[in-house]
Amino acid sequence: MAPLIRKKKARADKTEAAVPAVPSLPFPSGQVTKKAKREAKSTAFRTRLAENQSISKSAQRRRNRKQKSNLQGNIGDLLLTLPEVEELKQQAFVAKPVRPLNPKASSKSHKKVVSNEIDRFNKVVNDSSYRSNPFDTLKAYISQKIERKPEFEKKDKMQL
Repeated sequence: MAPLIRKKKARADKTEAAVPAVPSLPFPSGQVTKKAKREAKSTAFRTRLAENQSISKSAQRRRNRKQKSNLQGNIGDLLLTLPEVEELKQQAFVAKPVRPLNPKASSKSHKKVVSNEIDRFNKVVNDSSYRSNPFDTLKAYISQKIERKPEFEKKDKMQL
């Protein structure tokens, strides 16, 4: 048990020595909050940056001039491409989707179709053959109701 306490004290001594510029706080005997530690680190970092900032005025002017010239070149390139974009917009005309002229009529016809399908479904379900073999009954019913196009009909192998 005793060695663990010594290690904790050793760690505490190291952390206090690592943060020399901690402002005095109203906490009892050396307790420092996390917020205070962060502030101390950030102020130390800012002071180091301020000390290392020794760029001459002429160098700063050169950098600014270079950035301005690069920006002007980029804007010129954009202006050259604008007519091409306009041409592409004119070529790629997309038609708007056609809305039904009378939405009330279409909703009425939709209701009519739905009611017809419900009636057909009830007829199929109430059929005695459906109760004996439901999948075969549904398959036969669907094959009778679907339109068959001549292109998709099976042809004899000899007719090919």
